Amino acid sequence: MAKAPRYDAVAAGMPFREAARAIMRASLDAAFGALPGVLRGDDTRSVHDMRVALRRLRSAMTTFDGCFPPRRFRAVRHAVRMPGTGVLSWW
Repeated sequence: MAKAPRYDAVAAGMPFREAARAIMRASLDAAFGALPGVLRGDDTRSVHDMRVALRRLRSAMTTFDGCFPPRRFRAVRHAVRMPGTGVLSWW
């Protein structure tokens, strides 16, 4: 089972936008962590972990929608939502 990422970069009193960025970064890092197993194609656990990490990223992006410029953020959120659109190239 995919474990939730640690949000060590989030601290009390930090600006909301920085906290949002740290939370989304942790989810993206978790997705990247599963990438080697996904690319090998023989590790179903890695595929599951990546899907869970990307689902958490999408959820965080929905939560923090108002923290970022709408046009660019909408494009990034769309890339994360649609398979094969280059989500990894945005970060």
